[in-house]
This record gives sequence, C-alpha cells and structure tokens, in this order.
Amino acid sequence: MGRRLCPGRALAGARPRRPYWVGAIIFGAIFPTVFSWLIVAPLKGLPLGYGFRFPGIFVGPVVNGLWGLGTRLFLQILASRRQR
Repeated sequence: MGRRLCPGRALAGARPRRPYWVGAIIFGAIFPTVFSWLIVAPLKGLPLGYGFRFPGIFVGPVVNGLWGLGTRLFLQILASRRQR
C-alpha cells in the first residue's frame, strides 16, 4: 500500500543498495558543507561559499565527510554494545 501512496518510495526500493558507510560519507560531505556555504556564510556577512577559494572547496567536504563516517562508526559501536 505504501508504494501506491508514495511513488518515490517505490523507486527507492528498486535501486541497488550501497553500504551504509558510503551514504554516511556522502551525506556528511554534501549537506553540512552546502548549508555552511549557502546559509551560514551570508548570515555572518561573508561572501556566498566563503568566496569559493581553493582550499575551502576541498577541505569542507572532506572534513565533513570524515565527520559523517566517524558518526556512523560511533553509532555502530553504541548499537553493538547495546545488543550485548
């Protein structure tokens, strides 16, 4: 019944599953970085994307991606301890 109510859900079920940690890295690299570039920087009175200068374009997504991976590993450790 859920597939009829939400067609996007049917499409999501049809695509191949990737490991959870890959999704954590991608989510961590994209969403916090874009939020920082498009929301936080203008609120601080800085140029959009902090001017898109060279090191920041790569450092932001890499650091946030590693943060997402670390969060995923931390949650996995907590879940495995809780199951014992």
